[in-house]
Amino acid sequence: MMTAVNVAKAAAALALSILIARVVPPGEYGLVALAVAVMALLMLLTDLGLASAIVRHPELDKLQAGSAVGLLAVAGLITGVVLVVLAVPLEAALHMPKLADVMIGFGGVAALSTWATAPRALLERRLAYGRVSALEGVALAAGLLAFAAGVRLGMGILALVAFHFTLQFLRAVGFTVLARQHYSIGLSFSRISELARVGGWVFLTNLLSYSARNVDRMLIAAVLGASSLGLYAFAYQFMTVPLVLITWPASGVLLAALSRIPTGSPDRPAVVSAMFTVTALITFPLMAFFAFGLRFPIEAFFGDRWSGAAEIIAMMSAAGAAQSLGAYNGAVLVSMGAVRLNFRLALLNGLGLTAVFALTVNFGIIIMTASYVIAALCIYCVLIVASCRAVGIGPRVFFGSMAPGAVATVAGLAAVAATVGFDSGSLREWLSCAAIYGLSAALSIGLTRHALRSALRALRRGAPTALTLKEHSLG
Repeated sequence: MMTAVNVAKAAAALALSILIARVVPPGEYGLVALAVAVMALLMLLTDLGLASAIVRHPELDKLQAGSAVGLLAVAGLITGVVLVVLAVPLEAALHMPKLADVMIGFGGVAALSTWATAPRALLERRLAYGRVSALEGVALAAGLLAFAAGVRLGMGILALVAFHFTLQFLRAVGFTVLARQHYSIGLSFSRISELARVGGWVFLTNLLSYSARNVDRMLIAAVLGASSLGLYAFAYQFMTVPLVLITWPASGVLLAALSRIPTGSPDRPAVVSAMFTVTALITFPLMAFFAFGLRFPIEAFFGDRWSGAAEIIAMMSAAGAAQSLGAYNGAVLVSMGAVRLNFRLALLNGLGLTAVFALTVNFGIIIMTASYVIAALCIYCVLIVASCRAVGIGPRVFFGSMAPGAVATVAGLAAVAATVGFDSGSLREWLSCAAIYGLSAALSIGLTRHALRSALRALRRGAPTALTLKEHSLG
């Protein structure tokens, strides 16, 4: 259910990005990328890692839950106010006209998103993903309607702000109502001290992860300008499709499930290996297609104004595939209580990528992107190894879990190379290339069907284990 919702959300995000990029130049697109980066930092500073602590806490009473809900609601309000106050000075400092309008809009988005965090975590704690996914779907549909209205009214880039505001407003109100029976309204900081201790390590880890994902945007904005940031942010959207589509929603489910599987149970490595298998099966063929298959539609749809976007997407595709697997590291380690190891690995990720961005941004967007991809591949390999060692997955099992995705990708690439080739000069050629690639990749799954069936059986076995008797009765 969560995957279905996130398929829709990822598709909507890409569609909105493409539609906005069609009517605004890269410079205006870069304004939203910068505003989102600033908003994410402030939200991180006020979240304190409480969402993960709420999901994992073995015995959370209603007063503790209510205090967490109240704290994050106040934190959200503070975040929104800070964004509004920073809007005009930041626009003047970076010489980016219209940035203040975008940041003021995202002030409301930040407040609402932070408010929704704790009630949503309370529902995730009880594995109520039916209600979570239903509300996410309704909020997404309403946001799309707001975006369409904004485009029709000629709001330009602010139509994207309207989408995010509507989406987060319905999420905040809806999750607060749906989780109401699970918390008592209060604001006692002493009651959430235990949550804060666990959340503190998660917060530091998230801060480093933020650095790895967002410092690049701030450096590009300051050194290369809004147009380069727009190109980079547009390409980054495609790289993170597997992360948004699969890994992030699956990580939340994985954290809740693994936290309830007994230590030493064979279900732990089986479930994590199964998630690797399913993720690689989707991610590897998709990112390989992005590497060669997006050049023609981007050049045909956007023209010269977005020249260079296809090259950046092609370079980032390998990092996107590795990222989709490495990002499970946090859920695996936090579920086992290894929050300090998780922090140390996040330190490697955050500081390592930040150093690469700082050292290469002056050489231009292409050199910086290539350096980022090389560093990211090395770091995500380390994260994958850490996840495997934590749950006891050996090299043979891991590479076996990669086999379905790898075979599908190789089969698709070989079929295209042997028939129409990778360079498309017309819509007909591009459609033929995409059809041959997709059909060949799909047919090749039969060669590794045993590994895929084993993964699906492991997920089915792990699902009942994740429900305690008490939570099942509450459901």
